[in-house]
Amino acid sequence: MNIEDFREYCLSFKGVHEKMPFPNVPDKYSRDVLCFYVADKWFCFVNIEIFDFCCIKCNPDESGELQTEYAGIRPGWHMNKKYWISVYFNQDVPDEKIKELISNSYDIVVKSLTKKEREMLWFFVKFGGNLFFISTVFFFLNPIKSCRYVCFLVTLKTPHH
Repeated sequence: MNIEDFREYCLSFKGVHEKMPFPNVPDKYSRDVLCFYVADKWFCFVNIEIFDFCCIKCNPDESGELQTEYAGIRPGWHMNKKYWISVYFNQDVPDEKIKELISNSYDIVVKSLTKKEREMLWFFVKFGGNLFFISTVFFFLNPIKSCRYVCFLVTLKTPHH
């Protein structure tokens, strides 16, 4: 798996957006961390320059078992070791297993959202290299107005490499 495939997979989930939240920290490794969010909560992050591992949420009951089964799964880097694991690329964890763990992480975070937050997940639309979002709540409140006011779309900045 490479960074482009990894990023594309993480962004394929409903309501996901990305951000590099540490641009001004002294530690270069942390500055190059790209986080994937659903609502305002992380479900995965990775260093985009080194691309050595990803850190993802994990069911605490499965964490120890996964770490025993795979040498490439360790406690989460700089995160609560009970709820996060680091999954190393190019070791003994197959790409399909990594994708499964990312999907599980996304599900864990979505289930932790309030009902209102889950209902207010944004629909993201890719157009011309930019990401736009439309609130589902606005559409259901007044579908005719929301069609007229497409200009309310807001561009989200994405990192360019």
